[in-house]
Amino acid sequence: MRFLWLKDSKNVYSDIIELRFSRVVFGAAPSPFLLNATIQVHLEKYKMKDPEFVNSMLRSLYVDDFVGGGRSHVQVKLLQKELTDVMHEGGFNLHKWKSSSEEVRKSLSMETDKDDEETYAKQSLTQENCQSKVLGVQWNPERDVMSVELSPIIRDKVDQRITKRELLSAIAKVYDPLGVMSPVMIVARKIFQDVCKQGTVWDSPVTQDIQERWEIFLQHVKRLPKIEFERCVMISEELKEVSLHIFSDASKMSYCAVAYIVLEFSEGRKASLLTAKTRLAPLNKEMSIPHLES
Repeated sequence: MRFLWLKDSKNVYSDIIELRFSRVVFGAAPSPFLLNATIQVHLEKYKMKDPEFVNSMLRSLYVDDFVGGGRSHVQVKLLQKELTDVMHEGGFNLHKWKSSSEEVRKSLSMETDKDDEETYAKQSLTQENCQSKVLGVQWNPERDVMSVELSPIIRDKVDQRITKRELLSAIAKVYDPLGVMSPVMIVARKIFQDVCKQGTVWDSPVTQDIQERWEIFLQHVKRLPKIEFERCVMISEELKEVSLHIFSDASKMSYCAVAYIVLEFSEGRKASLLTAKTRLAPLNKEMSIPHLES
């Protein structure tokens, strides 16, 4: 990536210099690929020495984030030290550590660099100092629960007519990769589908019927601004059996699938939601309900 820089405006032709980035710019199209390839080449050096660690790293890395852990705080501390040492040798400085273990959090806070200490100090002044994010999903390390919020789509100006563009923007503000808000958001997506069916242009106000449906939807959202769920589904107690249960259903409007994990202990069973997916029935072709369920 090169740029022409005008050093002195008084002499345009003789004072134009060429500047070039000596590093790959964050946000450029090839940046994620180059980062991933560089990390893999670096980790290949340690594959003969510790293949289990390298495989675990490759499974747990997402671009520049690592999501992993251990069964005890001792294992987590050893993992953190090994990660730091290995990545530091390649010029990668890992920081902004988060953990659900109080003991690990205390040890990590003592190792935090000055920039992070300032960040933690600022965060401690608010009530949301324990709130963090894991790959874009809200996570409370102290309570070890994750959450998805609907509050970003609530509008301040209720009486103002919404446009098609604003409607899509509001729906896109809810980041829910696990689909825990699927039963709620499918209603919003159906409203947007009907707007598209009417042929409304992007910056034109929606019809009165759509506006009323959207306002009713927002009233329901205010009653459920956030939903929380446990991060850990495989508790450390002795298991007798683990089973996966998947259900699907469909209607003329939409179809869905949901996956649960069921853990069986000597004392009983525990079921936890893993993920859910919803889709609207396509408008361009007629499909039967059995076809949608399949």
